[in-house]
Amino acid sequence: PDQKPGGDTDKPTVPSEPDHNQEHDHNQSHNASLRKQAEVNSLRQGAANAQVTQMNRASQDGFHAAGSPPVPVSR
Repeated sequence: PDQKPGGDTDKPTVPSEPDHNQEHDHNQSHNASLRKQAEVNSLRQGAANAQVTQMNRASQDGFHAAGSPPVPVSR
């Protein structure tokens, strides 16, 4: 414990402020965790959207989804 010239040992030497600072920190960390949760949810949603668009998109480069080339149409 810090010793003051007056022999006051139970109080720290930093200027004492009301405890609203602690509550402010708590609210900040709460908001941060909410923000993180929303971030994770949007990332999950984005991944789900990517999967859906991948399934719905037409096959590219002339290949079917199975990986075999399309049969050419003979006339």
